[in-house]
Amino acid sequence: MDLFRVLALPNRAGSHSLVAMEWIEVNIGKDWLSVADICEYMDVSTFVVTSVLRGGRLPAVKFGREWRVARQDFETWINKERGRSASFEPPLAPGIPAASPDSEGGRRRSVKP
Repeated sequence: MDLFRVLALPNRAGSHSLVAMEWIEVNIGKDWLSVADICEYMDVSTFVVTSVLRGGRLPAVKFGREWRVARQDFETWINKERGRSASFEPPLAPGIPAASPDSEGGRRRSVKP
């Protein structure tokens, strides 16, 4: 059965964009995943996974020198990251400042002196 979820992701203007996509289910037969489990599933190095864990971007617990990630947290995180990249707004060309909302709810451009 295809499962679709709608993710509300922040955009550059400070509001949220709704993104609907098929939910990825992580079918690993464990409730807690090691760094090696995630590396194998994602086909990335331990350096990549531990960098994400150290940065606090993926919820995890650390037992001594070993990291453990709840499978459900990993599944939620991977789908949010996927949604974030799907709603990615490319950066503006160099020298063009990003627009920011003003007090009346309109748009204004910041101007460099």
